[in-house]
Amino acid sequence: MEGNLMTESKGNLDVLSDDGWEELLSWLPKNIDEKMRETGAFTRSRKIKKPADLLRIALAYPVLRKSLPDLSRWAAEQGIADMSFISIWERMQVMVDFLRWLVGDMLSSFVVPVESNMALAPVDATTFSLPGSNKRDWLLHMVWIQGQPVNIRLSKARGKNTGESFKHLENVPQNVIYMGDRAYGTPTGLANARENGRYYIARFTWNNLPLFETRECTECVRPEKKLSVMKCGEILEFTAWTKGKNTDPFPLRIVVVRKDKQSAEKALRRCIHESKRKGYTPQKITLFMSQFIVLATNLSETDVAKESIAEAYRWRWQIEREFRRFKSTTYIRKLVNQKDSTVEVYILASMVAWLLSYKIAKQKSFFPWGYPLGKSCRMGYVKY
Repeated sequence: MEGNLMTESKGNLDVLSDDGWEELLSWLPKNIDEKMRETGAFTRSRKIKKPADLLRIALAYPVLRKSLPDLSRWAAEQGIADMSFISIWERMQVMVDFLRWLVGDMLSSFVVPVESNMALAPVDATTFSLPGSNKRDWLLHMVWIQGQPVNIRLSKARGKNTGESFKHLENVPQNVIYMGDRAYGTPTGLANARENGRYYIARFTWNNLPLFETRECTECVRPEKKLSVMKCGEILEFTAWTKGKNTDPFPLRIVVVRKDKQSAEKALRRCIHESKRKGYTPQKITLFMSQFIVLATNLSETDVAKESIAEAYRWRWQIEREFRRFKSTTYIRKLVNQKDSTVEVYILASMVAWLLSYKIAKQKSFFPWGYPLGKSCRMGYVKY
């Protein structure tokens, strides 16, 4: 038996057996064949009988963690397709648009409508490295609402429109509170969220988000003066102004929580360690601010208390847990190919597999026998 199937889903994501694959297809959108032809993912039946067979090979790529030559041999042994690994590679290059559609369609079934009360929406990205690289090469951006993934975006780690920022939020609900870590706390990202009518809570560093006392932005906020008197467990708030290179000044509500002694000392040690590792001396303000959690928001004091702002941000860690679960479930640490389109196919296929696992686990959790009963068995007695 294969020993490298996805750990949380050995029973759920069976791409090996024909029966298992047929069951998986029942969890996917019904119009897959049509969409694969429409997007150009499947244009001819030469050496491969139908679109679903090509999708099966694409999903087996990350699930079984096979190289393309091994994937080619596996497909032939299973009687799915007798194709060289070069042919499989060529077919995968044109699957990107279809897999993007498939991930989006599957996500749409998870979206919980938010009508009146504001929902919390953690936003974050996780990184992947190419073979032989020790840098961040690709980013997978995700938005979660009410415990469910509602938006996924794949980008390079460097270049235009690639970073972690609120300005890259697209096709997401308006009436939620987006929560981001320090990468999202920049003047450009916060200004974009404000201009688009989105509420946010973002952690930030003093170096990346300059704060000023007035709209004129001439006098900087001095954190030592404002925060030195804070005690452990105390929450302070104040209004400040910020601006970026291409943004006009705009106001921010700043909420500060002082860490306890143990947490502050741990953060200080980590700050010093990271500075040494990267070869620079940390600034005094950086060392001082390691004692605090500082948040920027555009939620008004009359609508949301400062205590609620701090408590809400704590839930952002949910997405950190989900990223770890995704990577451990799909075994993705290092990518398996250098070519952009192949990398996208690999990550998107991994996302489809993970979303399938998520969907099946969620549905099956309601049935002790592992599947929903047919309509004829839901009421009354079973006839023999």
